[in-house]
Amino acid sequence: MGDLFRGPLRLITPAALLGYTASSMAIYFAASWGPICSKSSSFPVPTSALVASLAVSWVRVAGLA
Repeated sequence: MGDLFRGPLRLITPAALLGYTASSMAIYFAASWGPICSKSSSFPVPTSALVASLAVSWVRVAGLA
């Protein structure tokens, strides 16, 4: 484990960990708060659910690109 923080990997490893953490948090908050925010914006519940699921799907596709 210590080798991940030595040599050329000493900068890449923390950057990858921070990127993964930020990505996970963004997906979590988008999936959790997206429907709540769109429902409070007077959208119907089915529309809010559809928009939230499409947004999460697009984030997944963008992550694969």
